[in-house]
Amino acid sequence: MSNPRQPVFVVSQGRFDADPRHSYWSDSLRKVGCDVIEAEIIDDGCPARLRASMSVRGDRWTIAVNRFATAVAPLRPPILTSTGRYLDSTNRAIAEAVDLLVPTLAHAAMVVAIDLLVARNIVARCGDLKVVYDAHEVFVESFDMLDTTPLSDVERLYWKEVERDVVRTAFATVAVSPGIANFMREYTGVLPWVIPNYVPLSLRREHGHTDSSTGPVRFVFVGRADPLRGLERLVSFWDFDPAKATLDLYITESPYKGRLRKLSNKVRRSHAGPVFRDPVDPARIPTVLASYDVGVIPYEYPPPYSEASPNKFGEYVAAGLSVISNGSGFVSQQVLTHSLGTVFDWTKPGTFIDAVEEMAGLAASGRLHGTTEAVFREVMNWEVSSGPLMDEIGRTLHSMPPKPQCLPPLRKCVEARWPSAILSLVLGPVFGVIRQRPRVRSFASFLHRLINLVRR
Repeated sequence: MSNPRQPVFVVSQGRFDADPRHSYWSDSLRKVGCDVIEAEIIDDGCPARLRASMSVRGDRWTIAVNRFATAVAPLRPPILTSTGRYLDSTNRAIAEAVDLLVPTLAHAAMVVAIDLLVARNIVARCGDLKVVYDAHEVFVESFDMLDTTPLSDVERLYWKEVERDVVRTAFATVAVSPGIANFMREYTGVLPWVIPNYVPLSLRREHGHTDSSTGPVRFVFVGRADPLRGLERLVSFWDFDPAKATLDLYITESPYKGRLRKLSNKVRRSHAGPVFRDPVDPARIPTVLASYDVGVIPYEYPPPYSEASPNKFGEYVAAGLSVISNGSGFVSQQVLTHSLGTVFDWTKPGTFIDAVEEMAGLAASGRLHGTTEAVFREVMNWEVSSGPLMDEIGRTLHSMPPKPQCLPPLRKCVEARWPSAILSLVLGPVFGVIRQRPRVRSFASFLHRLINLVRR
């Protein structure tokens, strides 16, 4: 490519390595001629941190914030619930982090903003910068899937308006499935690009499963546990001859995992139950999956989250596994369309038993892994799904005048001074009450200005 390589930021909320999708973005942008700078905004909860601080190591920038320190700011959005307060304080912390990046972003050609709050604050502060907003799933509805207080109708409306403004301003918006994209179009008026959570071709591992025509079919689930992932049903309904089928659960440690263990021990079975394994480091997932035959996706999320594209689906396919999936969402549609396995319905437990028996029958006839590897190479990989958008990004960047090299700002790792930290610790809990009372909000604003004076 004759044009100079353009500087592009990929900015995530949370640790950059927490989701492999982040690095997929970086690698793809480098292939279309970009110098990529990765930035992560993390909440370290440091009580001495009243200002965001930045550290730079090579092409990875870390901006550390403390949501507690932003609680003294006057209210902006209407806040009625604890989840709303969490979003508000997180948004303010990210705004402070983005302020540190603004001088450098002015010299960037483009930024990929992962998460709405990151995109919102970059769009608000860098109006002329081309922003790619990776929405993943639907922002507001994602909080309905968590064990938190539901957002109020007013809060939901507010954050949907925020997302609509970002989508309409962004150079491109990305969702993980056609169903999610169509849902977002209903309230934004814009149809996002679709890039599912598939794995790059370069990360494929050779499948090393044993001969399942003579031994048991090995089923596996890898991931975290929560009440809407269908794991209680999976544990309760698993009752198969271990000579025919086995199930291993690699679940991250949590109180809910303990509940699943107790449930499994209480279930009356004719055969052995599932085996709980130690959690797997993300880097080892391809190696672990290579010794299994069938990946299980038991999720029972309601719409629109039922249309999500979980990382494990792409990982199962990349490892050459067949897949059984609950429901009729995006994953189940892909399983049926590409003959990757079969689907079942938790409301009809017999269909789950039939799905396992069907996989065992395919294994006995040597037809279990018929199409998975070909589908991965030709359709379900990151390069194919992201290709159209990456081509568009490449054409756009190559048509732009070259940007100067992005240099780290002179001010790095600036920690808050201890006087302001003490004020934060003393006054912070007071503000937890003050900021909820409109009549004394002016007093909250006064104290906020006082703390800012000390910070300087």
